[in-house]
Amino acid sequence: KYNPVTTDKEYFDTLAEGEGMLLRGIPDGGGIQEVNGTLIYPWIYTEDFNQYMLLIRGEVLPGMSGGGAFDSQGNFTGTICGVSETRETAAVPLSIILSEYSLFYE
Repeated sequence: KYNPVTTDKEYFDTLAEGEGMLLRGIPDGGGIQEVNGTLIYPWIYTEDFNQYMLLIRGEVLPGMSGGGAFDSQGNFTGTICGVSETRETAAVPLSIILSEYSLFYE
């Protein structure tokens, strides 16, 4: 059974540095893992991914890529892509996901 995520584009657009975040995914070995984090940058260009990303202080575990990043209200804000050596997690922002989705389904 899958539960849909909630989104709030207006709230997403007001995300600011220091906002509490929750990173949720399924690491290698299975089982849902949740990691508390803090938003470092709501919109920053990352060379590694060649696009703008959310940057979150919070160390996800290997295998959690593809999981979700959620704001303090429980809204989906992005998709986890990876973590740096300094415990910074990069996530594709909701705004980019919605933009890409609209190219195919609107």
